[in-house]
Amino acid sequence: MPAPRPGNAERFALEIGGASAGLLTDVTGLALEADIVLIRDGGGGADNKSVAAVRWSPARTGFGLPMGKPMADWIQASFEQGASKRDGVLSVLDANGKEQSRFEFSKALITEVTVPRLDGQSREPGHIDVTWAASNVAWTKGGGASVGSTSPRTKSWLTANFRVEIGNLPCKRVATVDAFTWRCEMVTMRDGNSGAEVLLPGKVTVPDLKLSIADADLPAWADAARAWFIDGQHAGGREMNGRIVFLSTDLQNELGEISLGKVGFKRFAERGTAGAAGHPGRFDVEFYVETMAFKPAG
Repeated sequence: MPAPRPGNAERFALEIGGASAGLLTDVTGLALEADIVLIRDGGGGADNKSVAAVRWSPARTGFGLPMGKPMADWIQASFEQGASKRDGVLSVLDANGKEQSRFEFSKALITEVTVPRLDGQSREPGHIDVTWAASNVAWTKGGGASVGSTSPRTKSWLTANFRVEIGNLPCKRVATVDAFTWRCEMVTMRDGNSGAEVLLPGKVTVPDLKLSIADADLPAWADAARAWFIDGQHAGGREMNGRIVFLSTDLQNELGEISLGKVGFKRFAERGTAGAAGHPGRFDVEFYVETMAFKPAG
């Protein structure tokens, strides 16, 4: 019987660069896929089909905060360098924490990092979702060893626990931040000697930000938007810097942050769309962001 693929197990253990990145309960992807070539039948019959290439689909994993150092370091390096390759092992565990199968991967690249929607009224646990793809994956049967006792479980963090800082703007009444995703495209090349596919980093896309803010701070934000859009501040290179900070339950300790570089207004709406959804008294702001950096706690 083949080993179970990610998605069919109760939990998983992830190792990056020889160090534990924690126990996970949310892993999808890492499936075998084939490119199919159609060969036309000149006689009018059905097309013939053949496999042109075989690959592993990207894996998507969810991490609470604070997350383990191996994954935090990988995300941080990817944001700073545009891409950073890692080797590792994803172990599929049974209910008793024993390894049933393992996926050893090499030269993996992070292709997406998604921050969930932040909402000050939410009580939902949040996860930073990380998608990664590997050039090489070896799929083998697990040795049955127990790995649960040596790997910490990733922690939960609430999406209500956050703080926004952008320039000198008043941000204490930021009610929500829409979900956003940092992306690094993959470029697939074929090795001239082995014929194997190799993944290379491509274009990096830094996402925009959309905020919903309580009307009590509208005057200050309206003045800033007027200066930016109408008075020509946008033409003077006067972009701002900022942070999105993830906080502990007591809202005192910082669990990590996304730092924002060269932030500028993209859209300002004095009447927010959130009012139509049962949240009157808010306005919406969209920003473009030129650079992002991930900084783990500590």
